[in-house]
Order: sequence, then structure tokens, then C-alpha cells
Amino acid sequence: MTTRSRPALPLWAVATAVVTYDDGFSKPCCGSDGPVRSGRFVRAPWTAAVSGLAAQWRRHDAPLAGASPDFARVTAALTHRAIDGSGQWLGEDGSIALWHGQFWTTPEDEGERQPLVLGDLTLVFDGRIDNRRQLGEAFGYTQTEAAAFSDAALALQAFRRWGEAFVTRLKGPFAVVVWDASNRRLLGARDTFGRRTLFYRIDGDLVTIASEPGALLGGDVAGAELDEVFLAHFFAVRTAPQGRTMFASVQELPAGHALCITDGALRLDRHGPQDLAPIRYRNIEDYGERFAELLERAVLRRMRTLGSPAVMMSGGLDSTSVAALSATALARETPRRRLSVVSYVFDELTELDERQWMAPMVARYDLDQTLVVADDAWPLSDFASWQWQASGPDTRPFRPLNERLYAAARAKGHRVLLTGAASDILFVSGYASWLADLVADGHWSEAAFELLKHVRRLGPGVVLRSNSVRRLASKLIGRSVRAVGPPPWLTSFAAARLAECPPSGYRPTTPRLPGEASAVWASLNKSNGITTDDGEHRAGVEVRDPFADSELVSFMLSVPAYMLYNQGASKLVLRVAMASLLPSVLLTRPTRSDISPLFWRGVGPGGSPATTTFLERAEAFWGRYVRADVLLQDAAQSQDERIIPAIVQWRCLGLEWWKTQSTLEPAEAA
Repeated sequence: MTTRSRPALPLWAVATAVVTYDDGFSKPCCGSDGPVRSGRFVRAPWTAAVSGLAAQWRRHDAPLAGASPDFARVTAALTHRAIDGSGQWLGEDGSIALWHGQFWTTPEDEGERQPLVLGDLTLVFDGRIDNRRQLGEAFGYTQTEAAAFSDAALALQAFRRWGEAFVTRLKGPFAVVVWDASNRRLLGARDTFGRRTLFYRIDGDLVTIASEPGALLGGDVAGAELDEVFLAHFFAVRTAPQGRTMFASVQELPAGHALCITDGALRLDRHGPQDLAPIRYRNIEDYGERFAELLERAVLRRMRTLGSPAVMMSGGLDSTSVAALSATALARETPRRRLSVVSYVFDELTELDERQWMAPMVARYDLDQTLVVADDAWPLSDFASWQWQASGPDTRPFRPLNERLYAAARAKGHRVLLTGAASDILFVSGYASWLADLVADGHWSEAAFELLKHVRRLGPGVVLRSNSVRRLASKLIGRSVRAVGPPPWLTSFAAARLAECPPSGYRPTTPRLPGEASAVWASLNKSNGITTDDGEHRAGVEVRDPFADSELVSFMLSVPAYMLYNQGASKLVLRVAMASLLPSVLLTRPTRSDISPLFWRGVGPGGSPATTTFLERAEAFWGRYVRADVLLQDAAQSQDERIIPAIVQWRCLGLEWWKTQSTLEPAEAA
């Protein structure tokens, strides 16, 4: 019988020779696979939601002179991510350094210390691996043996087994950096959807990689050159060209890509997403059954946590679906154990209050619900306490509301919070194609019936101008939809920058329109060139979105669009999938969750004085990109007419405030 050798301890436990804690004591360990490096770990306060990583390499053997001042500034800018300590590894020749800020959210990761070292390989990892069982089987481990390895340790084993192709074997959100000393190469990679961020900067022989773009500038961005093309896309509310960030000297590693750097070359390889073929089942029940299976699997993957997760639940279809599946799974594992949910409610803005829709869920699943009153959590309500971030302006208007929910979850001891976010992203992709897909699949009578219902409800003029009818017409006559020009609110300077470098990069083939599929990929990307300290960072929880699961997203982009929107209702396949798990009043609810009045309370006429202070400055920076006559709209217009200008206004305000705090000067026009 052949005996397979394996470490008696998890890989992270044998990877570090000396661990120095903030109490000053040293704890020696023994390495089992080659020379062992040293690391230093420092405790940090609860201020972040995900781990952080950084690497710096002086190519051609030039030493970093021990603790490089430049690298020290990079890591100092990331310490808010080091909730459970930080570690740094320095190569023997002094030319390469790796750093990791730890945040434990899974049982396997608890107690882990990165960077991990195995022979000539050193790794730092931020994220979660969802296919641990498959990887363990590939390595020949039993389920018990695989449980002894952290996600980072499995990733390191995968690199040792498959080399650069290891990223194609990892499923889940991740960003990873590996130093391969034997081949003198530095590799960085991100998952398919870019749910973890990674940026890099190359200055001659010096290569620096970090989780945030501002960190690559050492947190001191004064005098840094801004990227005019990126800002033009930012104000156009469009996806920036691949790899570009707010800073001209900083590049973003695109989602689904790996970056390989050697002494004399730099190579960017794509490993995802994959092309998708159409999925067609016999009936809607089959679609619902498959959707339910994928969503349940996505929820279970995200319930692998330290302790138990909480769910951020409103009275809408998405978050209640996540709560129902989570509560069912929790009860199956531990009978009589209650699922904790946090929910926002309104005492003054009663039209936003959803207690009547949440009550049936609380009663059916005996949920442990924490209510957070949010009448005063409108955008800009916390403007006086805004915290400046080196990586860019705050782009999240509902951050005050979410921060309260995150803090409530953390106060009850939860490190992980599940949400129904990302669902709208998936279903919106079908709004333009549902009618064309009905016709394409031969359902002519159903298409005619649905079209007639829409005409009766909305009027012929609205229906004829709708995207769904335009999409059908273009498909029938074989003509593609014209490219969209620059938005009317852009200045001529910004419009020129927009046209100068249109969005690029690989777009997978899917049954959806290219624009629809691209919008899904871009919306799921965690960064798109800006990472800001959202509310979860301050509260110290990790937010997980089951609807962003790669298998579920692929399914949704492959089914006909009339499974997403049809019969006058959105999210049709979700309603079918959850028919036995959700109270009927939620499945037939005539209205959808809408907190836009809270948005207008802060951004609309008579809102925060910040809108006047930063939007009506004599030499406003945003004026280079946005026309003031479009931005400062007449208050007499309807909210539907003002929504896009209001979104642009929010971005103008955020960037103007950020710039005044950073003392940045705009880059000269090319």
C-alpha cells in the first residue's frame, strides 16, 4: 500500500519560522518543505471588511534595502484591512517583499498567518474558495484532511500542482499574488467577476501590486496625475476602458485576468469569463427548478463562516429568498437555531416602510430580526463625518443606510452578512430582449398577447419607443442597434476624451445583447478603477452576495430573456423557483422595494448644504467634464427626468469634495 505524505498541521501553520506579536513574544515553528522565512504580525482595530495584500519587487536583483520606505507607505495605507493582524515576508536577496492584512471569516482561515511559504513559492491571498471539495479530491485528500487547509493554503497547493493555470481551477471571489523564486516571476490574478480588487504600478525596475489604487501611491496622492479618459467615463456613468484607473500611473488588473511579470517581460492573460451557449428547457417549471438549485448552492457556499451569518432582509423578493434558503439550511444543520436578520424600517417615511411585507417571513421562519430605523439615513446625512480615502471619491449614496445595518450585524457578533444585492443586475439584462426572445423561440402568439397587454397598460406610444420593441425590430430586419453617442451633459472636452478611448477588453459570447452582458460583468466588478471605504469596512463585516455566484450568473445569461421578464412581471424565474419557500403575499406583491424617496431627501431640492458648497464653486473641477446647465436642473422637473442628472450630480459633488481634501491638480490635456 502506498503511503502519501502530508503535513500534520495546516499549511499556514508550518509556513512561518518566527511570529512576533504585539505582546513582544516569539513563537518558533518548524518548516517541512524547504527554507522558512520570517514574518511580523501586528494587531489592528476593527475597521475593514476584506483582507488586503501587497507586493513589491525590484527586478534585476536590486535590493529593497530591507524595509523599503516606499513599501512601508504602501502597506501603511492598507492597515485598515488588517483586522486579525498583518504579516510581511522579505526574500533572501532583499529584492522582493510580500505583505498581507488578515480578516478571518471562514472556519478554515481562523488562526492563519500569511504570507504562506512552501519551498520556492510565497503567496498572499484575499478571498474565498467555493470549490474546496473538488480541489481536495484533486490533491488526493479526504474531506477531513482538506478541512485542515485554509483557502490560501489550497490556492498555494494548486499553484504548485498546475502552475499559472491554477487560477482556472479556483471558484469564488479572490485576488492572489504568488512569488515563484525558482523562475523569478511574480504572478497576480483576480476571479472571473473581479469581486476582489488588485492594482499594479510599474516604475522602471520597481513593480508594486496592492489591493487599492491609492495604496500604490503610498496614500499620498497630492500631485498625482489624474487620468482624463477615466474621468470622462466616470462622469458619463459608463465603464472605464479596461485597466484604467483614476491615476495615470496606476493600472487595474482586469477581472478574470492574470498578470505575469518576469525580469524582462510583462504578460496579461485572460482566464475568464467563458463563452456561454443558450439554455432551453421544456417549461418554466424546469427553469425554476434549476434556478432554485443554483441559488441554494450559492447561499450554502456563502454560509461557510466563523459563527453564523446574518442576512440583510427587506420586504423585497431578493433578500427574502436569501433569508428563506439560509433559514432552511440553518434549521437543517441545527434544529431550533434561529437565523439572524437585520432590516431597515421607517417611522416617518411610512411609504418606504416594509414591516408588513417582512412580518410573514419573520413568522414563518421564526427569524431573529433586528430593526434599524433609517428615516435620517439619507445620502449626505453624515457629510460632516465623511472620511477621505486615497483611492477616490465615495460613489455610494446609500452608504449611511447600509452602515447602520452592517453595524447592527456586527453588534450581534456576525462577521458575515448575506444580501440580495446583484439580483437586479441579472434580471435587468432581460428587459430589452424578452420580446425578441419569445419570437426567436417561436412563441409568436404569446409575444402578441404580451405586447397587447403592455399597449393597454402603458399606451401605444410608450410601447413603440420601448427598448424591447426596438430590439425586436432590429432583430427582424437584421440591423444592429446604433452605437450610443456621448451623454448630453458632457462638455466637449469630456466627450472628446470619451471617444478617444472607448471601453475595450474581452466580451464573452452570450444569448444576451453584447451591451446587456457587458453591463452585467461591469456591475459585478467590485472596483472598475475606484475602491472606496464603504460601510462594511467601518463595521468589520464581510458582505456576500449569493446572486453574484458564477454558476448562477452564467445560467441567467444563457436562459431566454422571457424567463427574466414576462407576463408583466419581473424576476419571473425567481418567483417560480421560490414558490414553495416564500409567503404568497411576497410572491404576488404588487409593488417592489423602492427607497428612491430617501435618495431625493438628501440630493433633491432643499437637501444637504453640501450640494451648494461643492457644486457651485467658482472654479469647480467637475465643470471641465459636465455642463452646469444640465447638472443644476430645474426643480420643477419630475423625478424621472431628474434621476440621471442627479446621479451625475452626486459624482460631481463626491469628486469635488475628494479633490479639495487631496489638493490634487488635474492632469494637463493631451
